[in-house]
Amino acid sequence: KVVKAGGNPVGGNMPKPPTAAEMPDAWVSYVTVDDVDAAARNVLANGGKIAVQPFDIPQVGRACHLIDPTGACLAMIAYLDPERNQQD
Repeated sequence: KVVKAGGNPVGGNMPKPPTAAEMPDAWVSYVTVDDVDAAARNVLANGGKIAVQPFDIPQVGRACHLIDPTGACLAMIAYLDPERNQQD
């Protein structure tokens, strides 16, 4: 589900996928990247793990959940329309 404030999308939530068993139940922050698949390969090359493989979010973009080498969880997203989430 998309969470809106003043009609603008500001967040979202979804159930934890079964493939993300290593990730604790928690709110996950997303960072915007240009290419989720390339960034996921970089995570693996630098000792991290992919908790949820890159996946498409219809009409939004592509995302991936990761675990860094210290165990911290984070997610990445590449928006279909990067300008959509620019703030003035």
